[in-house]
Amino acid sequence: MIVEFGRWLRDVVQKSSVYIINNVGFKIMNELLIKRIDPVEKYDILTFELLVDGRPLSDHLNDGNAGIPYWMTKDGIPHLPPSDATSSRYIVTVCDCGEYGCGNSSCEILRKDNIVEFFHFLGDCGAACENLKFTFLAQNYDAQIENMKKEANKALEAMS
Repeated sequence: MIVEFGRWLRDVVQKSSVYIINNVGFKIMNELLIKRIDPVEKYDILTFELLVDGRPLSDHLNDGNAGIPYWMTKDGIPHLPPSDATSSRYIVTVCDCGEYGCGNSSCEILRKDNIVEFFHFLGDCGAACENLKFTFLAQNYDAQIENMKKEANKALEAMS
């Protein structure tokens, strides 16, 4: 019976966003998707919207912002400020005009082993979401970021 449960749990871990911690407990992981939003809205800007568990991150944050403009995502999720690659803060939503200085929400992103965490949100989301935390498998995070970078760089090449 215990062996069967162990096999079942291993199958669940391999097929879903469950992570075993010290062979004792488990933690349900969030799923990150990055959706390409083609330029059809009022500002005509290609953006990438971060979705957490199928819902826009801006909805989780209730910040009224939109996705991240393509020119900011060629190297992944942009730092805050974008010119400071050593910053531990990352821009995760931007005002729908496309200017992060007009409005944005940011968070810290920490990678530890095969886990990536988004936490300590600040900006337009206000103090209410400061304690939010989203945890992703690094494999999920890496695949989504690579796809976003590829699409952003393709758009940048088409514009030049």
